Amino acid sequence: MALEEPSTQSPDRRRRAASDSLVLPKRAFRGRYEYARFDFDLAIFGDGRHEAVRHHLRFTQEEIRRLPPLLRLHAVPWRYRNTPDAETALCVVTARLAFPGRWEACMALFGKSAGWLSAVFNDAVTFLVEEFTPLLQWHPQLTYSRLQVYADAVEEVGGYRGIWGFVDGTFRGFCKPSKGDEAQRAVYNGHKRQHGQV
Repeated sequence: MALEEPSTQSPDRRRRAASDSLVLPKRAFRGRYEYARFDFDLAIFGDGRHEAVRHHLRFTQEEIRRLPPLLRLHAVPWRYRNTPDAETALCVVTARLAFPGRWEACMALFGKSAGWLSAVFNDAVTFLVEEFTPLLQWHPQLTYSRLQVYADAVEEVGGYRGIWGFVDGTFRGFCKPSKGDEAQRAVYNGHKRQHGQV
């Protein structure tokens, strides 16, 4: 097959040729994340006044114990033979939503695998969305019709379909948290040498 001049190639062919020329380096194998396996119980935080509960779950022990019946979490249809109690499921959801991190951090807290935590989180959140849809509000700029407008604009300019947003990596600094060294370390950015989030 004769090579075509770049200017006469179709945009799809140029894009395919560019992606074929990329060579990604092989990553070193990282072993499995080791964690202690145990059954989660709110009692690991000690008495209800302990600040660690609020730090990890954003609720007090009393609030965590009152919410599952109100949210009807006992009726969640669990997949993959998972059978967490409603209190544990709520704790998984609140821990994941409370702090932007990886499942490895939650594995140490709950004593379960990342797959188990992910499945419980997804099932519980899906149930809550289906159960309480009339009470939930979505940002008006992120409706499907608006996202399609954004995707069409990106496709018109860049030629790529289905992209509606970009992670820009903008760092937003703020005052360092006053609640102990762990909270400060969690939001400290060594590159910027400031406390904040991307």
